[in-house]
Amino acid sequence: MMQERTHNVNNVGSAGPVGAPKVSHVKEVLLALKEQLQTELQNQNGYVDDKHMGTNGHGEGARHEANYVQEQRDRHDAFLDRALEQNTRLHLEQVSEALSRLEDGKYGICGNCLQPISPERLVVRPYSTLCVSCQGILDSGKSLGPNAHGRKR
Repeated sequence: MMQERTHNVNNVGSAGPVGAPKVSHVKEVLLALKEQLQTELQNQNGYVDDKHMGTNGHGEGARHEANYVQEQRDRHDAFLDRALEQNTRLHLEQVSEALSRLEDGKYGICGNCLQPISPERLVVRPYSTLCVSCQGILDSGKSLGPNAHGRKR
């Protein structure tokens, strides 16, 4: 069900002080990704509604155990479908926030240390809010601070 999300911000050039990909290209990539995520979310919603609507189709009595197993499968599938939908919504929110940062002139700046996010990271994850160093600190379970990796603001 999940489509592979592709985005290509390889058109790296100068977009001002951060050396990030060109603003117009980044906006184009983010808008395309947003549209793809919205379509994916609509497809997931329709799939979930169709899949989990109505009864499980099994009869009563002797098939009680089969009904139970099917109900457990349906619950598991519903859980996975909701998780997939939540993940898609999260990515959609991240892309929308990246578009806002782009409009505000804050795109490509680490939200923690205020240093530029590397263009290579933005190519891979155009909605990044942290530089590689700050993300690594966060991923290791440590708390972030303005001088978390020795950089001065």
